Amino acid sequence: MSGGGEAEGLITRLVLPADAGLLFVQGGIGAGIPVVSATAGIELGGQLGLAGQLTADVHLLWTRSRGLVLDAEAGLSAQPVFRFTADAFVLVTADLLLTTVELYQRKWKLAAFDYGSNLTFGVFLPLHAEGGRLDFSFDRMRFEYPSIDAAELARGVLRRIIDT
Repeated sequence: MSGGGEAEGLITRLVLPADAGLLFVQGGIGAGIPVVSATAGIELGGQLGLAGQLTADVHLLWTRSRGLVLDAEAGLSAQPVFRFTADAFVLVTADLLLTTVELYQRKWKLAAFDYGSNLTFGVFLPLHAEGGRLDFSFDRMRFEYPSIDAAELARGVLRRIIDT
């Protein structure tokens, strides 16, 4: 404790990240002769998902006059994220009646980018505890959401595809 013995505090932040998503498309053109076939094409991948986190900010303070004081805020936030990938590929195989053997395979990464991480949605709930009383109310809950312009969002994705 400090010389005056009046206040000592502790501040901490806990963050638990999470994400999920799924979407994939593949197209190609192929040619073959008996036994051997070759395919060349483009793979376009898109992953539409959510990147989120659970947070807890906690501030503990001890004073002689007030005792233990706790101020905390729990939050849950998520950002929709679109991940776009474009790859070229070549695959050459041989059909040996009972099995197929891969003779050659090559993949080239053409482009990859994420879009949308600035669109955060969240809910946050503060609480306060002092003198053995817990002040917790859903009326103090606050929500965070972005202003979304669908046309600008589509233009932004197209710009990123063209620039990449």
